[in-house]
This record gives sequence, C-alpha cells and structure tokens, in this order.
Amino acid sequence: MLERVKTALVDSFVGAIAIGLLLSQGISQIVRVAVNPLTVWLLQRQYAENYPVGASRAGSLESMLPQLLMSVFLLLIAYGLLRWLYCPTQKQGQDATREQEENA
Repeated sequence: MLERVKTALVDSFVGAIAIGLLLSQGISQIVRVAVNPLTVWLLQRQYAENYPVGASRAGSLESMLPQLLMSVFLLLIAYGLLRWLYCPTQKQGQDATREQEENA
C-alpha cells in the first residue's frame, strides 16, 4: 500500500511540492530566528525610553528555542520525505542492476 502512495505522490508532483513547502518553511524559520535578536536590539535602541534598563530581552535563547526546534523538525520531515520518495532503495538498485545484466 505504501508503494501505491509513493507512486501517486511522485507521479502527481504533490510530493515535490510538499518537500519544497517544508524546506521553505524551515529555512524561513531559521532566518527569522537569526534576524529576531537584531530586530529586538534595534527597536530597544530606538525606543529606549519604553524599555527599562533591567527589562528582559525578547530575543533571548528561551524565546528563540521553540522556533529553532520547529525549523529543525520541518527540515527533518522534508529530508525524510525526500529520501523516501526520490532516493532508490537498495532493493530497487539491485533489481535495476540485474535487469541491465540480463539485457547485456
């Protein structure tokens, strides 16, 4: 049954679209995590009167960790889908080699 699902996803390009979407979401999350501390720092410098000296930083590691974990999770799912849909398994590689030997 999984082979039928795999064939349907590959033939209809839904798998490629899903992988592209997951990759773009993961990369954009990483960029957002990297740019957020700079944005917070610039806003705190610009509006220093609104931020007391001892105020907690919004760009701290505790606030960035969930976004970073989400981006890693999205990239791992995309990698798993890519391997499952588009990388030949060892059995398929052996079958292709056997067919080439028979044709020769």
